[in-house]
Amino acid sequence: MAKVQARVLCPRCFESFTPEIGAGQLCARCVERESDRLVQSQSIEEEPRDVIETAEGTWTRVSDAEASASNSTSEPTAATLTDAIIQFFPRQLREASTWCDGRMPWFRILLWLYLAWTFGRHFGSSEPYRSLFDGINLGIHELGHGIFRPFGIRLMAAGGTIAQLAAPIASLFIFRWQKDFFGISVAICWIATNLWGISVYLGDARAQKLPLLSPGMGLIPGGDTSGMGGVIHDWNFLLGPPGLLKYDTIISGVLATAAVATMLVGLAFGAWLIVRMLLSKDGQKMDWTNFS
Repeated sequence: MAKVQARVLCPRCFESFTPEIGAGQLCARCVERESDRLVQSQSIEEEPRDVIETAEGTWTRVSDAEASASNSTSEPTAATLTDAIIQFFPRQLREASTWCDGRMPWFRILLWLYLAWTFGRHFGSSEPYRSLFDGINLGIHELGHGIFRPFGIRLMAAGGTIAQLAAPIASLFIFRWQKDFFGISVAICWIATNLWGISVYLGDARAQKLPLLSPGMGLIPGGDTSGMGGVIHDWNFLLGPPGLLKYDTIISGVLATAAVATMLVGLAFGAWLIVRMLLSKDGQKMDWTNFS
């Protein structure tokens, strides 16, 4: 009886395939695509000038001097920090566009739709909307209090917000290091959900109507301004001494505006990536036979 070899998912394009012995974990198409990119990246370091024919067309090797001269005309070296920032984003978009080639957009579309729905709920709900991220954000917030506890009560009070923002920012850099550009767009949206949560909490600094959560004590009802059992309202405690408590709603509005802008950036970037995947010359089509 013939042995049926199991199919696996390619970690690059998520297409299932039957692996060949010694062929690695990528499907044949991704292996070929990676090989072509490697050949193109290595060829610019070689001095001889000759013509190479590939499946995608014909291109010419150039010397290091010619490549340097070409780069100097197309992408001038940044002379100032402002120039470096201006050049940074076009380079990232070009790299992201290349990254989209051949990647499957379908499951990413579902996640993007949920993020867009969350964005709409923040505007359509009379009460502060609680998204899927809120439980994660709250857990990280409470963890931050514990991490900063040894550094004094004031830094401990601020530690929740510090950790709450540090986690999605760290994930953004991790996704960039992994070159997962759609992950970057999700991390940007995650930052926006934290900014929303912080703005709601900060806007309650004077009123103190929001219930407070304390590990070991559970949920403390809103309206208790006595600091029962050592439970304090972070922003009432932080804004009081410098005399900023009367500006709590103004600062909250600024943070809410920043949350909207950040969410729009994340959604716009994610939508652009999805469109690039759909228009990719090696775009993936949903073929359910690949999942049998």
